[in-house]
Amino acid sequence: MTATQGEKNQFIHYNVHSLYGYSQSIPTREAVQEITGKRGFIVSRSTFPSSNRFTAHWLGDNHSQWWSMRDSIKSLLEFSMFRYSFVRIKL
Repeated sequence: MTATQGEKNQFIHYNVHSLYGYSQSIPTREAVQEITGKRGFIVSRSTFPSSNRFTAHWLGDNHSQWWSMRDSIKSLLEFSMFRYSFVRIKL
């Protein structure tokens, strides 16, 4: 997490880790709306504060085991505190 990014290595990876996914969710949503003429539904694993305006969050792959379901409930509750109205889990 101490790796640097940017043209002049001015950003620490830890601080900008999820910005790429956030920056890609905006043009993806706009393109879907332009192509279909409807509001699109975008699901992303990479989120950043306020990215829920453009995309839903996917918690990632889980095992079909009870312990995995228990752990995903914690994550669902955490994202509800961040005001995410939709979080996807895959079992």
